[in-house]
Amino acid sequence: MKKKTIATVKSQNEIAPGIYDLWLDTELARDAHAGQFVGVCPRDRSKLLPRPISI
Repeated sequence: MKKKTIATVKSQNEIAPGIYDLWLDTELARDAHAGQFVGVCPRDRSKLLPRPISI
């Protein structure tokens, strides 16, 4: 199910060269299950992360 919502970035860390760990706070996470994916875009909509991000 596609659903747009606002999330807050809780943390973002580079855990290895070119590999990042991103934690978001959103009500949508309550219904999320392992194996699902999200697309993330900034508030100003200037960029869309170019691939699905797994939960």
